Amino acid sequence: TPGKFKVGYKRIDRTDASRTYGSQPRVVQMYVWYPARSGTGNKALYDQYFKDIAYDWGLNKSTSDSLGRMLTKHFRSGALNPSFPQGISDAAFQKILQTPIPVMVNAVPASGKFPLVLHITSNGPLHQSVMLVYLESDGYVVISMSMYGSSPAFYGRGEAGTRGLHAMTEDLAF
Repeated sequence: TPGKFKVGYKRIDRTDASRTYGSQPRVVQMYVWYPARSGTGNKALYDQYFKDIAYDWGLNKSTSDSLGRMLTKHFRSGALNPSFPQGISDAAFQKILQTPIPVMVNAVPASGKFPLVLHITSNGPLHQSVMLVYLESDGYVVISMSMYGSSPAFYGRGEAGTRGLHAMTEDLAF
């Protein structure tokens, strides 16, 4: 059962100029769910999460579109979603994308102080989003970040192994 708060959601990108990703300053992508004021923001569909994780800072639109297609292919095949081990048909996938979610994009935050939960995931807002929405409706703020490279659209870029774990720890500290 949802809690007493409406839920706001937004993607935030911040630059950590003290570190680099390749030759560029490191950008940390964060996905934030938070208690929101009623009646603010834009009602979201599940495809908002796909749009946000396909976005990759510093890349041109065609590269981000390519990453989005790759992500969609892996999600639909079951590789990113064990709930669908046999894959997802076109019609079923379109239904998933058009599923309303109980969040408002870029909503005005509710007044007050709320406990913060830092959430590390393997694929941005696609993983555990139902749990995160539930937490916010009960008065928590959750900042979720990907543990792979600099963004959930990782797919072979960025740090791997212990370097990736170290980068993830620095991202959290940032």
